[in-house]
Amino acid sequence: MLNKIKALFASSPTYSSKKHKHLNSGAAAEIRARKHLEERGFDTIDTNVYSRFGEIDIIMIKDDELVFVEVRQRTTMSYGSAAQSVHIYKQRKLINAARYFLQQNPEFNKYYARFDVITIESNKNNLQWHLCAFSLDSQSEYQK
Repeated sequence: MLNKIKALFASSPTYSSKKHKHLNSGAAAEIRARKHLEERGFDTIDTNVYSRFGEIDIIMIKDDELVFVEVRQRTTMSYGSAAQSVHIYKQRKLINAARYFLQQNPEFNKYYARFDVITIESNKNNLQWHLCAFSLDSQSEYQK
């Protein structure tokens, strides 16, 4: 029975193509964002770091700063801009995931930690880098 269900989903073109298109688009946005920062002297520590608190898209380092990068891409403005999607709830998830990362990797505790947001509006094909969008101690909502 389980094999029949798996086969049903595997043969469904709408299910698999939508899923893969979304994943490919998000991965491409993250690669573009990472390259943008690497061209500016940042070194990649890790990507797609998962924990029970959520996912951190990119972790980078430059000089004495550890940067947690959230990448947001939007193809339409139907649900708001990419920047607007980094609301207070998302910030809290990222902060908790970063704290967990630092707890698991104490060698990075000596660095100043910050959160940058990179937004890509696909309909305009532009990339915007929002430096220091919020910090580990942030309580205010990221605007813009």
